[in-house]
Amino acid sequence: MTEAADHHRHSSGLAALRGLAALVVVLCHCLTAVNVAPEHASALRVALAALNGSACVTLFFVLSGAVLAISFERDVRKNPRQIFGYWIRRGFRLYPLLWLAALMAAIFQLAIGAGQHLAFVSEWAHSQYQVAPDALPFEWAKNALAVTSSLNSPAWSIKVEIIGSLLFPLLFAISQHRKAAPVTVVALVIAMFSLSNPRLTAYMNVFTCSFLVGALITRWGGSFGTWFWTRSRPPRVLFTGLSVFVFLTGRTLLGDPSFVPPLAVLLEMTSAAFIVCIVLHGPPIRWFEWKSIRFLGEISYSVYLLHMIIIFVLLHTLGSTSLAPTHNWSVVEIGEFMFVVLLFTVPVAWITFLGVEQPMQLLGRWLDQRITGGIRGGTRPLSSGMRAAQPFRLP
Repeated sequence: MTEAADHHRHSSGLAALRGLAALVVVLCHCLTAVNVAPEHASALRVALAALNGSACVTLFFVLSGAVLAISFERDVRKNPRQIFGYWIRRGFRLYPLLWLAALMAAIFQLAIGAGQHLAFVSEWAHSQYQVAPDALPFEWAKNALAVTSSLNSPAWSIKVEIIGSLLFPLLFAISQHRKAAPVTVVALVIAMFSLSNPRLTAYMNVFTCSFLVGALITRWGGSFGTWFWTRSRPPRVLFTGLSVFVFLTGRTLLGDPSFVPPLAVLLEMTSAAFIVCIVLHGPPIRWFEWKSIRFLGEISYSVYLLHMIIIFVLLHTLGSTSLAPTHNWSVVEIGEFMFVVLLFTVPVAWITFLGVEQPMQLLGRWLDQRITGGIRGGTRPLSSGMRAAQPFRLP
């Protein structure tokens, strides 16, 4: 396999995981945004267990560690002076869409005002978009800088991504050392349980380990990946199924109501690491090569940051019409609402991907070239123009 094809496989497989995780987050928020009829409460609990959006955020951080480590292996490790260029490119990857999402959320908040009440939405939904109009300029500035996520609640994780990206050169260096890496992992796991209020560290005491684990998968996970894929199909299916089950249901089974319960995050991180490892260090998985899955992976950042705004725009639009529900929602109605949300979210995300994400990434690379000399061949996304590997078919 050529190096280009190998890079394509890594890019498409991990992007597919990110796209599927973003989809789960969208569906999870659709479920929690509306009141469910009592007779469908059991079905809701099952659906929420299967659509664990919080676990998918943990997966995002492990994926970021793996993807950034691949980039560092290819570019920065050969030239440590490229660290500053990496920060430039990473800033242009994360911030522009964050600014746009905060602006869209502020405009929506200005349009609906504060204190709006819709009888058919959940108590959690009523806690969103409650910023007073006169406070919006200052709140937008804080949201745009990732200081807070008061205008768009999913953006809390982007703050973690930004801090994790700033720390990543150190985490990558640690991941390259066989002795330092396990000691650091143990220290970071202890740190996960060290604070009663992880908001004091912007949740970094809980999630820093996920970035390091992602980097470790890239550096040291090849042996495990080879071992796993040389097993027969039954144990592979068993291990994968158990990992996915723990990943999706661990938080529900533990029953910890806190926002980022450390033990649940630890279980999610461990199972996410297994999933990322077998995707990264295994043969191409055929359905990860589907165009629809690859497309979802490409637009996943826009899907994640914009979906909440679209959900609430649709809910408030519905509430202002004669079609507004006068009862709690059934499973069928929630399913229809999910479909409508995706029907709007995917095209909007595609537009912002083409109109904001791609141009800003190119601008970041251009600035990197001008300021630091850039990276050779770094003017296009990794997957662009690369030859795909042959799909893998399980025996």
